[in-house]
Amino acid sequence: MHLAKLYEITRGNAHRMSVISQKIMSDEGLEHLMMSDITGETDLYDEDFRKIFSDGDIFVKEFFALLAYVEFPLTLSMITCVFGVEEDKIQSTINEFPAFITLNKGICKLRSEGFRKYLTERLEDYKQPVELKLIKVLETGDNLQKYSSYIPALYKSLNQTDKLIKYLSSENIHRIFVKPLDLLNFNINNPYNAPNTDGIDPESCEYI
Repeated sequence: MHLAKLYEITRGNAHRMSVISQKIMSDEGLEHLMMSDITGETDLYDEDFRKIFSDGDIFVKEFFALLAYVEFPLTLSMITCVFGVEEDKIQSTINEFPAFITLNKGICKLRSEGFRKYLTERLEDYKQPVELKLIKVLETGDNLQKYSSYIPALYKSLNQTDKLIKYLSSENIHRIFVKPLDLLNFNINNPYNAPNTDGIDPESCEYI
């Protein structure tokens, strides 16, 4: 009986079998699954989505949106800065949804890549709000250099073209990437009226 029901739900599809296996091993268990109205046509993440967001908590939606859309490892300290809350609140949210969120060596992420992709479609209304909060954090201090591989994509996603152009200017690239710089045993021969096109801008560097 159980095998027939499981086959009806999964249709022998490897991805659906993987999702069902995760549900069975979670606190839901096999009996809960057997009593549900899930069929072979059901999107297996719909029930999870309803369970997580049933009370309409905006913070929970933005928290999951952040985990779904951000493409670099998120530390607890980064998440607390993004939302401006205490670490206890973040930890409490993680503990509330252990079947969906994992925290390992200080890095917080969604357990399932499939569910992450599903959320990027279902939480589109929260993409821009969390990206705006995130970019404010990334624009501060050493984050400008530490997350330099991700900041341009965020500016593009947020349609902040002016900031993108400024961030990618040669002066800013020098300021961000050129810090410990030793200029040893080289000569540059330019005419007296040559512009600064030698690729070196000492005024924008540190520790020369």
